[in-house]
Amino acid sequence: MKYQYVIIEDNVKAIESLRLFLKHYPDYQEKGIAHTSKKGILQILEHKPDLIFLDVELEAGTGFEMLRELRTHLTKMPSVIMITSHDHYAKEAVNNDALYFISKPFDPDELEMALHKFEKTFLQKVKHLKFKNAEGHVILNLEEIILIMSDSNYAYLFKTDGEIIPVSKTIKDIETRLPDSFIRIHKSYIVNSTFIEMINTNVKNVIITSTTSLKNLKSKVSEKENLDLHKNDLANKTVNTAHKNEYKAVLPIGNSYLEKLKNTFL
Repeated sequence: MKYQYVIIEDNVKAIESLRLFLKHYPDYQEKGIAHTSKKGILQILEHKPDLIFLDVELEAGTGFEMLRELRTHLTKMPSVIMITSHDHYAKEAVNNDALYFISKPFDPDELEMALHKFEKTFLQKVKHLKFKNAEGHVILNLEEIILIMSDSNYAYLFKTDGEIIPVSKTIKDIETRLPDSFIRIHKSYIVNSTFIEMINTNVKNVIITSTTSLKNLKSKVSEKENLDLHKNDLANKTVNTAHKNEYKAVLPIGNSYLEKLKNTFL
């Protein structure tokens, strides 16, 4: 996952210190630097960054005033990490929906915690996955993805409409781009927790359920995997519904993922 940021700070040494720290995080891409709130707003409107590092006290006005003006231009605000030499601004930072408040001079551990919080918050807001292939850019609604299955350096995304999307990404790379509603249960599988019907920690498997696409799963999975595919007629269980089919897949839980699965759901 790549994150774009803008720094709005009037202290040159603070800017250089922050940039030096962020060099250790290649997923973060600098899009602009501004020393005043006016130029900062222009940078943000031009680049539409994911994250703003914002000084509280600027040459003309405060970062809080800049945020209030910025909200009149944007319907979706970037995340904001406030930076200052004066801790008494902390309450006002919270009241202005700042994600994190950092004191100068910067503590690397505190900066790392701020980035970690930003990434976690950012992922929870993600609604789509974007991939590029030979035909162009593929945009997938996360709610439509049931299961992600690894195939060496590729992955298959199983959708609710029955379509299977192959992407030239590893499952590890895809995992870093997903919110908490998706959980890794095995080295080969990530599942959308919305479709989990049952978890059995004794036999170490997860049952996922869908009305369509899992019927295509059998052809994609090796016989070596502990996977069973079947469909049930739900006519007797669904009021006023005559011929509704449901497909289930029993997927193995990898030993290294068992504890996390227990802590998340049980």
